[in-house]
Amino acid sequence: MRALISAVVLIFASLPVTGALPVIAQTAPPAAAATPAGSYFPLSVGATWVRRNDDGAEVTIKVLGTKTVAGAGCTILETRTTGRLGAVRVCYEQTSDGVRALETQGLGITLVLDPPRPTLELPPQAGRSWSWTPKNVPFSMTVTDTWVLEESIRVPAGSFTAWKLQSIAKRGSTTATVTTWYAPGVGPVKVVREENGERDSEGSSELVSYRFP
Repeated sequence: MRALISAVVLIFASLPVTGALPVIAQTAPPAAAATPAGSYFPLSVGATWVRRNDDGAEVTIKVLGTKTVAGAGCTILETRTTGRLGAVRVCYEQTSDGVRALETQGLGITLVLDPPRPTLELPPQAGRSWSWTPKNVPFSMTVTDTWVLEESIRVPAGSFTAWKLQSIAKRGSTTATVTTWYAPGVGPVKVVREENGERDSEGSSELVSYRFP
């Protein structure tokens, strides 16, 4: 049960969906060629992000390839963290107006999400909100996402103008909040995770470098 709960929680704590390889040159695809979803959540095969957690662990996130889940095409995003065994993989379906997580793999568990989890609804707009409640897990859980505002933010990878998204997951008396800043042409540049009001050093990170093919 604990492993299954952890696997589901990884769905909304992932990507920042993004994280180390040696320092990677900062390059971004031309803004004019990017769709809204592709701009805020790039999924080009070979794209790599390097993040550093508050606890010092380095996180490497890479786009591996594509597959089909429940009849829909999706792109696999793999996350590996130094000092931790294994990897977490989430398969995302991307359209011009949003991104949905279809499947998550981690801790030896593969879970096809029912329904798929809407990770982003685009374009960003302050106050725009959506919720997700999984049906195929043996506990009650709801994740609510809300676009907050656009603001300037500085991380080791540079300075960005990014949209702030707040994701609140509730399961019983436990509340976990993940705040993610999405920069156009780059994707997530900062993540802050809190559980019951206390910051989680393992789940909070900043972008160090990134590379697109």
